[in-house]
Amino acid sequence: MKKGIKIRLIVRDPSKVRDIASEGKELEVMQGDLLSGKGLEEALKGVHTAYYLVHSMGGKSVFQNREYADKDKHAAENFIKAADAARAGKGDLPRRPW
Repeated sequence: MKKGIKIRLIVRDPSKVRDIASEGKELEVMQGDLLSGKGLEEALKGVHTAYYLVHSMGGKSVFQNREYADKDKHAAENFIKAADAARAGKGDLPRRPW
């Protein structure tokens, strides 16, 4: 990681990543749930740039399982909503590109 760049991970269960992601000055692990939205706004507060790098687990292909696709879309919408709420009043920060 580039010095001075802080990374924040949002995970459902922080205990599952403690062994592989040692927290320090440049890495922070926070709890959040994309499907329920719980903890997302708090986890995104103070973040300048957020990347949605999520691999949902659903078994079948997204093209074969409509329920999986709907949950995946709902999770992404929760992330966007929380990111927007966390940055409310921050002026002209870059908006999402779509």
